[in-house]
Amino acid sequence: MQKRESEVKEESFFARLIAAPVLLLRNRKTRAGLSSIWGAIIFTSIYNVALVFFAVDTLKVGGIGYALLMQAFIIGRLIGARFSARITESAAYQVLLLSGIIMGAMIASAGLVPNLFVAIIAFLCAGICNALQIAALRLLIYNAVEESIRPKALSTMGTVNTSAMFIGYCVGAPAVAYFGPALSLVISGVGTLVITLISAVFSRLTTTSQ
Repeated sequence: MQKRESEVKEESFFARLIAAPVLLLRNRKTRAGLSSIWGAIIFTSIYNVALVFFAVDTLKVGGIGYALLMQAFIIGRLIGARFSARITESAAYQVLLLSGIIMGAMIASAGLVPNLFVAIIAFLCAGICNALQIAALRLLIYNAVEESIRPKALSTMGTVNTSAMFIGYCVGAPAVAYFGPALSLVISGVGTLVITLISAVFSRLTTTSQ
């Protein structure tokens, strides 16, 4: 009898543990959002690896130039964070997709046109889009689950982000070594853009088939 009660407790604990991920995967928008973010972060992490080599070896602007490029993305995220409060629940999914597409295009443009001024503007815009992208996904997740499991749902988002970042850094090092910094930025940007588009198309096809 005690054994059966312990099994029920284990099952209920496991059910509570996976409740948030299951709900997020069942919801079309959160499922598409998480998959697009996961893929985008993998490719964005390649950008993080390539950035220092792009500044020093490709643009030859040294440490100061690298600092300017890095700060451009950070300043962009701060600007994007200010605008993220204006994202509504109905527009969150569209903001998520559009931000991913624009961010990818901006990162790729820096690799295609290796120029310090162009890269600063591109990374500033990419940072804005990145902040809007994350805020939109959080809003989707927040409204997709019940209040009682929202902390677990947001924790799931953090786990997805961390795992994607780990894979991106593992891929980024050999990519920069083989393709070089500029082409790695193009791969990073195009990959982000394509993954976002694929997620949007797949989500739409799933909806129409239901």
